[in-house]
Amino acid sequence: MVKRKNKAGMASNGFRALLRVLFFLLALSGPLHAEEAIVEDLPLGQIDWTRGELQVKGIGNRPEGVLPLQGQQLARRSAIADAFRKLLGLTDKIRISNQKALGGSESARIRLEAAVKGASIGEPRFLSDGSAHVELSLPLFGRRSLAQALPPILIRKAEGRPSSRGSRTGLIVDARGLGCRPSLNPSVLDLGGRELYGGAIGPGSEGINYFSSLEAAGLRSGPRPLVLRAIRASGPLKTDLVLGEEEAKRLSVEEKRSSFRKSFCVLIDR
Repeated sequence: MVKRKNKAGMASNGFRALLRVLFFLLALSGPLHAEEAIVEDLPLGQIDWTRGELQVKGIGNRPEGVLPLQGQQLARRSAIADAFRKLLGLTDKIRISNQKALGGSESARIRLEAAVKGASIGEPRFLSDGSAHVELSLPLFGRRSLAQALPPILIRKAEGRPSSRGSRTGLIVDARGLGCRPSLNPSVLDLGGRELYGGAIGPGSEGINYFSSLEAAGLRSGPRPLVLRAIRASGPLKTDLVLGEEEAKRLSVEEKRSSFRKSFCVLIDR
């Protein structure tokens, strides 16, 4: 009898844990994106820094003098080509770090062309005028992502520090009101300009997410994040974060026993 109760209790606990996970995922994918997202609108498309995704729309027109079905196929093909062209142009301008953008050299162009091939192609929409509209999306981090186009010299090595019991579940740096701009690989600096943290890109990292509120970032960073307040944004592109003396000490102490590579969030203004 006791064993049955234990099994029933374990099943009940497991069910409650599953419900908590489902509620967490629903909160993360629901109204949060609409209300708190940091989205950078550019002429060729959008950079959603909260979801970590590039988004573009391509348009293709149906040629004259062809059958309707063939016209739709040709319009879709033209829309996809237009979307890939826009996506490649958009990646040229994205900020990697404080002094670098992705585009520029021929080698960078080759890496970008390879990266955009991993973009997801949405279902086409056909309008009454015969045109086709297609959306493409490309993740900033992870497999088949924009981060894979970075030069090897910019990809940081994993430190391999295991998370100890009671360690922090993520790092949140509050840079609201400082004019900070999002980038793929920002650095957290002390007052002397020494890098304290900069692990957004590299093996074992899940990248960086930008939010406009602490509540939204908390959903991404787990139950025990380390929350720090930056005192200014640094560098020509204003992407690096400078901490005061006390906050820098807190980060140094916590990083000795925690691994923030799974969750690095920055709060900036929308």
